[in-house]
Amino acid sequence: MLYSADPRVSAEEAIAAAHKAVSLAPGLAEVYSARGFARAILQWDWNGAQVDIEKALTLDPRSDGTQRRYGILLASVGRLPEAITATLLATEIEPLDVNAWALLGMYNMAIGQFAPGHRALSHALELSPESALAILQLAANELATGKTMEAQKTNNRQPIEPWRWCMHAIIEHTLGHAQESQRVLDELIAKYGQSRPSVIDMAHTECSDPDSAFDWLERAYQQRDPVLGYIQFNSMFSGLRSDPRYKAFLRKMNFPE
Repeated sequence: MLYSADPRVSAEEAIAAAHKAVSLAPGLAEVYSARGFARAILQWDWNGAQVDIEKALTLDPRSDGTQRRYGILLASVGRLPEAITATLLATEIEPLDVNAWALLGMYNMAIGQFAPGHRALSHALELSPESALAILQLAANELATGKTMEAQKTNNRQPIEPWRWCMHAIIEHTLGHAQESQRVLDELIAKYGQSRPSVIDMAHTECSDPDSAFDWLERAYQQRDPVLGYIQFNSMFSGLRSDPRYKAFLRKMNFPE
């Protein structure tokens, strides 16, 4: 649902399907955690998501999927140490949960722990070498720690084109290749400006263009881009956080203070 042409349509469909699943299987933990995730990421209904996921945890605290989604909810609202705890539990319950390992890497990066983040992301790629999320975040980790050439090699493996182009523009900017960075960014905007505003926002953020970044952030908000649910823990938005406009934007998304 994160990559559809019209996120608003898929969001409506996903929420409707989640409500139906709960009505059909009210005793199943998974349906509550799935609806909680949808409420958080698609509706920005953080309180409703909390109620659903707590219900799921009551029904089955040993569900790795529920613990992973609980971690996402906690990280989304800025409770990163608790998110790490929940996600570590998800990996203990199911050591092959690639998404949990990738998310664990993101959460560690979000609190400045790049070495543990690198280990978690590398492990995710050992489990699934084509994990797009792990590739994106590992490249971001390597770039943030001065390993630019490694980031470039990692990014070359990225199967999702807009993510690959986004990181390519950022890497070229980091290398001081302003013209090449702008060329890639222009292509990214031309092809994905209507459907992936959050990706273009990340590129502008990492290329130190805050005014353009906030313009694209507003476009993403108007489209209810699901990626915005990750804004408080995705390190590729970190360049926005010192700007006074950032806290105002979080309030627009109904995040708890």
